[in-house]
Amino acid sequence: MSILQIFIEALLLSSACSVDSLITGFAYGVNKVKIPFVSALIINIICSAALTVSLFCGSLVGGIIPDAVTTAVCASVLVLLGVIKIFGPFFKKRSKKGNTVAEGQDGGAQDVDGFCGSQKRGKSGLEAQNKLSLAGAVLLALALSVDGTAVGFGAGIANPNAVHYVAVACLSLATGMAFLLFGRFLGGKIAKRTSLNLSWLSGILFIGLAMMKIFL
Repeated sequence: MSILQIFIEALLLSSACSVDSLITGFAYGVNKVKIPFVSALIINIICSAALTVSLFCGSLVGGIIPDAVTTAVCASVLVLLGVIKIFGPFFKKRSKKGNTVAEGQDGGAQDVDGFCGSQKRGKSGLEAQNKLSLAGAVLLALALSVDGTAVGFGAGIANPNAVHYVAVACLSLATGMAFLLFGRFLGGKIAKRTSLNLSWLSGILFIGLAMMKIFL
């Protein structure tokens, strides 16, 4: 596997796992809650670590399974996650009443509305004084890292090498920070609730990564 291919795969994986960070930042932005740089860094360090560790754990399993099988399993997991990301929101919208900032998003993004809501009820708890606290950042990171853990394990079955681990760790940290802060900036500009749904984007990226596993 060439360095360029490793970079592209790592970038796709990192970007797909960072879409929730974009939505999260947007949700905080429309609620006028600041995300300090340190809090943003903590969130993305935890998420990047979870993704990288799960990638390594997946490789341990993949090391004892034939290459053809690991590729098929890896691609299947990524395609399944992609389909869920793309079509999941349509089913959720039909089963839930009312609109929230995170309507139609998966677990990590849905938790954001709860955090933002505490700020509206009196600037108490994890978002006191219109700012995301360090404790809130840790809890939010744990919620956002759930998808990354599942994706990392599935992708790791394809037996990535040491360069792949480093690329994923660095790129996931960089893209996560960029997506989170840009989302906060964008949400702050709009400064109102919205039903913006970007889960389809991560779905497309997951499927694209699966195609690379199969054909490259």
